[in-house]
Amino acid sequence: ERARFQPHVEEYEHLGGVQAGYRELGPLWEAALASERRRVEPEEAMLRSVVQIEAPIEAAWKVVTDAGTWKEFMRASQVAVLPGARGTLADGEIHCHHGKDGREVTEFRVLLAAPPRELSIFSADQVDFYQTMALAEIGPGRTQVETRVLWRARPGLPGRLMSAVFGFMMSRALARGARTLERLGREAATPPAPRT
Repeated sequence: ERARFQPHVEEYEHLGGVQAGYRELGPLWEAALASERRRVEPEEAMLRSVVQIEAPIEAAWKVVTDAGTWKEFMRASQVAVLPGARGTLADGEIHCHHGKDGREVTEFRVLLAAPPRELSIFSADQVDFYQTMALAEIGPGRTQVETRVLWRARPGLPGRLMSAVFGFMMSRALARGARTLERLGREAATPPAPRT
């Protein structure tokens, strides 16, 4: 085990040199990422929605990642998009506050953020929930947003019941989300009216 550590000497004012060692964490991080789901592939999606937005892909990306959009998607009273690595969405979180006082929180961890093409999130609440939103240019000023959803229920009868309820709720949420994306995409692509 010691062979894995790189020898190193730490210098201290009152102690002098102290023999130490360190281990590169890059390979450990890569191994952890390799075993973690990063996206929902089209063939494994349990639910899928495809929407065409009348907006360029950069504008569509801004809509998909906007806190206001998530507020509408989730019917939340408040949404906080917390940045991750280097101030980007990568490894960030999206917190959706619900209820009268906003104390109920659904937390989504960003698994993959590849602007302006892909956003994948994860939440472990009643089920382990994965969602990928894949954006593709389909013509000048037009973008397709494909949303793919996968979930894993807990074992046993309670898990199967929760999976059925979750599937019903998600199918309705995807339909509502598609309408929201279409509307917000149109708004994002429409230049503001001149002031008079």
